[in-house]
Amino acid sequence: MKTKPSPAGVLHHASKSWFRYLSSNGLNDEINFWTKVKKNLTVKEGQLFFFKEHNRIFGAGEVKRTEILTIGEAWHKYGIRNGCDTLDEFISNVRKSGIPLNDITQETAMMCIILGNVQDLPEIPLKDIGLGHVQNLVYLDKRKIHNIAEKVLGIPDSNQNSGTNLPLITQSLAKSRLFQEGFRNKILDAFGRKCVLCDCDTEEVLQASHIVDVADDLSIAADPDNGLCMCANHHAMFDGNLISIMPKGDKGIVRVRLNDNTASVFLKKEYKEMNGKVIELGSPKKAKFLTLRNEILDSKRLHRKIMDSS
Repeated sequence: MKTKPSPAGVLHHASKSWFRYLSSNGLNDEINFWTKVKKNLTVKEGQLFFFKEHNRIFGAGEVKRTEILTIGEAWHKYGIRNGCDTLDEFISNVRKSGIPLNDITQETAMMCIILGNVQDLPEIPLKDIGLGHVQNLVYLDKRKIHNIAEKVLGIPDSNQNSGTNLPLITQSLAKSRLFQEGFRNKILDAFGRKCVLCDCDTEEVLQASHIVDVADDLSIAADPDNGLCMCANHHAMFDGNLISIMPKGDKGIVRVRLNDNTASVFLKKEYKEMNGKVIELGSPKKAKFLTLRNEILDSKRLHRKIMDSS
């Protein structure tokens, strides 16, 4: 008999006022998401844990661990990371939450889901990820996580203007395996399932390379125009900046970085075959991403040079 796979994530009802308290106090790690003890609750370390209210997702975190604690123990251990100022307020919040526990006191036991990287997300209606009304809790499969990732990455965040400052949770979504698989298929289709540099059509070694790295600008990570189809070898060389592509209209001119003193036989061969090669980009927008990539790399090189000489 086959065992059911663990869910990729959990979506749970949460109070926005609880979330706002944490946010206003700059708390996003070792957060206690408390709920009724659920013996069959499938929550594991590393899972994505999403918050929703009124059928709209508004935040998320990553599961670090679960604990069964009394209210008093939870307050002693986590204090304001329970989402309030005092123990009395904590007990009052548990009563108001509608958790069906009799005679709630400091000795009342609760399920404590300890979260890290807690962040707000652009609000996403549940119907937009293929869910109907959810009363309290629902498990999310990889497809639902993928849908959330696309919604998050496709909605510009006016409060963030740098990929390095974007919430860690959205970086987790961008790097999730299913998201990458979806991105790969779009890129491979756009290039006729061939490497843009060498025409390799062995699908097992074809990969989708981001032009602008996710870490440099997460907001364009989901854009198919921010990708090139490459074989594994050329992808590694592109990511390692041994190969660069200079945009010219809807085409690109390949440049291979070569140091005669240290270059391997393979790299010298690549230089001979690839340097100056003109490739079809297939989209004018890809040229803009290549320009941005090259500007970012030039800026990083300049920064390193300044640091090395200081």
